[in-house]
Amino acid sequence: MKKTIIITLLFGSGIFNFVFLQNTNGKIYFFQYQTGTFLNFTLFMDGQVLCKLKTLQFTVQEIVAGEHTFSYQLGGDVISKEAEENSISINVETGKNYYVELYYVDNLFMNPFQLITEVPEGSFIRLTKNYKFKQVKKCL
Repeated sequence: MKKTIIITLLFGSGIFNFVFLQNTNGKIYFFQYQTGTFLNFTLFMDGQVLCKLKTLQFTVQEIVAGEHTFSYQLGGDVISKEAEENSISINVETGKNYYVELYYVDNLFMNPFQLITEVPEGSFIRLTKNYKFKQVKKCL
């Protein structure tokens, strides 16, 4: 009887630990690829600095599952009003991958324009094959 109880307790606690130790994150690939722009971008998650990227760089971030807001701006460690207004919300699901492009245009014929948008995996794969991307592994 004592052996049965001990085995049951050990087995039960093993299942308990297994369930709670599983990864509850999703991965988000952030990238900026416009050629001809050599600018430093600051990426924010929920209003806090997540990473700094340059043109033709990307980063892969493990993000805890749940609803998160992402935005970016040129430089700086404090999020601007414009960056807050130009944001994207993603409901990150466990084990799922997301691909987010940071798009910036500044030329003589228009005001600076920035966009942050989710794109299909194929777009990310195609761009990384056509351009020499550098992965940023340590963001801060």
